[in-house]
Amino acid sequence: MIHHMGFLAWHSVFLAKLENWLVLNGGEEFVPLPYFDPSKPIPAALNKSNTNPNYPLPDTLRPGQIAGFPDYMKLNDVAVAYHDQAHGKFGGQMPFAQTSPSDPIFWPFHALLVAVYEHWRSH
Repeated sequence: MIHHMGFLAWHSVFLAKLENWLVLNGGEEFVPLPYFDPSKPIPAALNKSNTNPNYPLPDTLRPGQIAGFPDYMKLNDVAVAYHDQAHGKFGGQMPFAQTSPSDPIFWPFHALLVAVYEHWRSH
C-alpha cells in the first residue's frame, strides 16, 4: 500500500485517470465512479471471492466530524490506517498491492476515500 503524505491526493489523481479513460472509451455512464461503503455487503457484480468486510468508516471521517481535522496530514493519517485495514478485510485480491486493482471492489472502495477527501476539502 502507499504510505506517504500524498496518499489521499494521489488516489484522487489515480481515480481521475480511470474516469478520463472511461469517458474516452465509451464508459461515461460510470463517471463519476460510484463509491462503495464497506459496512454494507459487496454487490454480487463486484464480488470476486471477497469477504464482506462489515467495516464502516470511522466516525471522524464522516460528514460533520471530518471538519475537525485541522490539516491534511492528520486526515491522511486516519485515512491511511482505515484504508490499509479495509484492504485486508476485503479478502480476494484486495490484500495484495500487486493485484488489488484487478479486484472489482477496488475502484468503488477508493472512490469512497476520494469522496471523503473531497468532502473535507470543501468544508
